Amino acid sequence: MKIDLHCHTKKAKSGDADTRNVNKEVFAQKIMNADVKIVAITNHNLFDYDQFKILSAATQGFCQVWPGIELDVNGTGQKRWHLIVIANPNKLDLFHESIQTLTFNKHPDEGLWTLNEIYSCLSRCDDALYIPHFHKNPGIPDEDMEELRSILRDSWRIFHDAPNYNSLSVFSDHSIDTLVGSDVQDWDKYEECTFTDLRLPVTNYEQFCLLAQRDEPVVNTLLRTKKIHTTEVSPYKDVKFNVDIYEDVNIIFGQKGTGKTEILKSIKTQLLQKGLRCQEYFGSQKEDGFKNYLMTNDMKRDPALVGAELCDSEFLKMGEWEDIQPTPISHYEKWIKTRRNNRNKSTMKITEAVRQISDNHEVLEVVEREYDIVDKNIERVMEINFDSYLSTEESLLLKSLLSKLSSRVTTRLRKELIEKSASELSNFSIDTIKSLADKKTASISKPSTTGYAEFVQKRLELLKVSQKITDNIYGKEYKEKELIGKIEEKGNLYVQKVYRMLGAKSLASEFSHKIRPLQQVQGDLEEIRKKFHAHDIITLVSSVRDLCREERITDARDFLGLSKVIVTENDQLYQPSNGEKGILLLQKALREEADAYILDEPEMGMGNSYIDSTIRPRISDLSKRFKIVVVATHNANIAVRTRPYQSVYRVHNNGQYSTYVGNPFTDELRNISDENDRKSWTQESMNTLEGGKEAFYERKVIYESGN
Repeated sequence: MKIDLHCHTKKAKSGDADTRNVNKEVFAQKIMNADVKIVAITNHNLFDYDQFKILSAATQGFCQVWPGIELDVNGTGQKRWHLIVIANPNKLDLFHESIQTLTFNKHPDEGLWTLNEIYSCLSRCDDALYIPHFHKNPGIPDEDMEELRSILRDSWRIFHDAPNYNSLSVFSDHSIDTLVGSDVQDWDKYEECTFTDLRLPVTNYEQFCLLAQRDEPVVNTLLRTKKIHTTEVSPYKDVKFNVDIYEDVNIIFGQKGTGKTEILKSIKTQLLQKGLRCQEYFGSQKEDGFKNYLMTNDMKRDPALVGAELCDSEFLKMGEWEDIQPTPISHYEKWIKTRRNNRNKSTMKITEAVRQISDNHEVLEVVEREYDIVDKNIERVMEINFDSYLSTEESLLLKSLLSKLSSRVTTRLRKELIEKSASELSNFSIDTIKSLADKKTASISKPSTTGYAEFVQKRLELLKVSQKITDNIYGKEYKEKELIGKIEEKGNLYVQKVYRMLGAKSLASEFSHKIRPLQQVQGDLEEIRKKFHAHDIITLVSSVRDLCREERITDARDFLGLSKVIVTENDQLYQPSNGEKGILLLQKALREEADAYILDEPEMGMGNSYIDSTIRPRISDLSKRFKIVVVATHNANIAVRTRPYQSVYRVHNNGQYSTYVGNPFTDELRNISDENDRKSWTQESMNTLEGGKEAFYERKVIYESGN
């Protein structure tokens, strides 16, 4: 929920830019474009009551407008600094009267007051918020900060106006209440300004104040706007307890060896049992995780992807192929020598008949294939309600044509089968009669065929089969890329799925069979294609047949290699380092659509800048989409800056394990086994994640030195 508690709508002081002036139409449109839900009008030393009413009405229904002012303060040692005061909109008139008293007869350029003067006039606004510039020019001196705390007494009413997000992150990480406002200079660029993103959405000023006071019932009410999943977790065997997990960010932190990883696994198991989709990342397992990601289990071994055919029928034909030898000359010699042995036989002209050579086998194969297509698909097509898509005339015509096609394909198949059977029956009859006549007459009939046509036909069949197979199992390749993640200075990296037929660069790991038998079969088939006319061709055919039987090679799928590699935008191979593998896997896990994201030490092997600039924002985005994010971490940017709805703190002390739960909004961690044992969320976060208060403030000084 974006809020802007430092917004200017008028050129109040002479040094202000004219572009701070805004009308109600632009104001409403810009607020809507920026998706700001609460805005406080804080002009310099001026509160324009009439303008406030107009702008408030203009944004009614989509943004709350709160009254405020930015005052010049005369501080310690005459040092001037700025203080923003914001009032309850329900006390608008009281605030207006108080400001009129304070600024009476003073032009905004002349405004300068002490803290006591300001509080004296505004004390009746007893829930007003005070926001001094903090480490931002002109900023409040330490002495004046102490005085402000002393005057107000309610520390929750004091926030700090930080100069930028860097400072905001350092201060707000540890409950130094800090805000960043737009301090808008030019309303044309309002959407480009920085805003505070409130983790718990509030509905009014009073609720905001209770949240600032860390009022536990209010915080719990706001937390429960997100669904809660109560899960049974087990950090160790025989140790079980329940933890509430929100559809938001949930952090598990604490000492090493306290079972945080096992708790994560328990949560994942419970969520899966509820039917929720889970993505996971375990920093300690990134090497194995990356190997698993590059496995090809999700790739389909389909020759069609590389433009190849299955060739299953060709492999079957190769396995069944038998050679035919031409009729020996000696058979003709015997016929000549014995043909006059029986006069009666010479009158039987059929004994000199020759076999018919069938030339329709190729046509028959085509018709059979087309019949199968029609037989399998026309009935399914007929199930479509044509009238939903076609006119009555078109529907009747289509049905008629489909029926006609089915009938004619069936008739054509019957015709080709009859011709084939007639030829086979005729040849069988000729051979049978000749055999019977030879037995009765002590002579040899004229050979039914020279065998040469059949010999050539068989060899051409072998050539066709071997050529079809080799054309489909050689040199074909297909690649497809999928974004896996982005590495700084290297750009986008992709996992490239490679489908390629067996070749010189192929690796044994690409295939489901041993690579050497595949290479042998491939080589023998190429030899068969080249030497199909050789007298000893059966040796090569037998080699292929035996290898295919032994290795269970049945079609072109067995020659299709599958692999995955990492490539750059320009398709150059890239080998990620161990740390980069973690980055890529984590990005992938957070990018995939799921109901829950389980992350174990995602910071392992990664720089803080990457975690804070890339991973933390992604986790926050998931929380806004009501996703469950559970992270076990030792990283302050993740554990603190994500503003978790639930923090689970694990402690080991004097041989005893304890579990505390809480959140930064109440600044409390409660022992789940002892209601009276409570710790400060801020203090434990600082000790566990920062190394203590001293280390935290050293970090603060380092950040400030850069500004």
